[in-house]
Amino acid sequence: MSTREMFIDREALPWRGPCIFFELYSDGPNVIHGEMCIEWESVGHEIAPRLKVWNDGWAALAISDDLLKRLAAINGKNATIDDIAALLTECGFRDTT
Repeated sequence: MSTREMFIDREALPWRGPCIFFELYSDGPNVIHGEMCIEWESVGHEIAPRLKVWNDGWAALAISDDLLKRLAAINGKNATIDDIAALLTECGFRDTT
């Protein structure tokens, strides 16, 4: 059994752009907990999403193949924060904003 949650922060701050933080908790014999975010940052003349994974999230990323496949399907597209929020919802993440 796993729990997936996300928090949407649409506000750009001086040190980061708008972002969606998301967490995955997996229980059972091998407990996995990880945090990641997708942050929108300026790249050239556009704002583009970037996946960030903290060191406690690498194992969670490894078991998130459904999420990675969905992200791969939009590779190269300039997805909005609403697009990514919808994608995460489709992957079972609950919005706790």
